[in-house]
Amino acid sequence: MDFEFSGDAHSSIVFDVDEEFGSSQYRSFGIYALNKGIHASLWAGQQLFSGRLLGNLTVQPDTLYTFALLIGSDGEFLILIWDAQDPSQYLSSHERIGTSWSGRTWTFRLGANNGTTTFDNFRIVSFDHIKE
Repeated sequence: MDFEFSGDAHSSIVFDVDEEFGSSQYRSFGIYALNKGIHASLWAGQQLFSGRLLGNLTVQPDTLYTFALLIGSDGEFLILIWDAQDPSQYLSSHERIGTSWSGRTWTFRLGANNGTTTFDNFRIVSFDHIKE
C-alpha cells in the first residue's frame, strides 16, 4: 500500500485482534504517524511496546511511501516502509513474539485522529513464510 501523511497527522495502519482495546487479550501490530515521523507500535493488552524501525530512510511529511505489513506463523511480524521513488531507502521491523500471538484472527484497520493521511494501491498478498 502507498501512503502519505501531513506534518500534523496522527494516524495508524495496524492489524489487531477483534477484542476490546485494553483487554488482556487485545493485540495490535503496525505503524503510526505522529510528530512528523513514522513509528512502529505493538500493543499487548494495555501495554504499548515501541517496535524498532531500523534502516536508512528518514521519513518526511508530504512524501509518498510504500508500506507492507506481514503476519507470519508463530507470532512473527514484519513491517517494511520504503521510499516509492528510491526503494534502497527503507525502514523495517521484524518481531518474533511467540506462539501466544499466533492462531488469532487479525483485522486490518486504518485510523486517523488528526491531519491528513492518504492511502492508495492496497493489495493483499499470501505467502508461505517470512524470509530472513
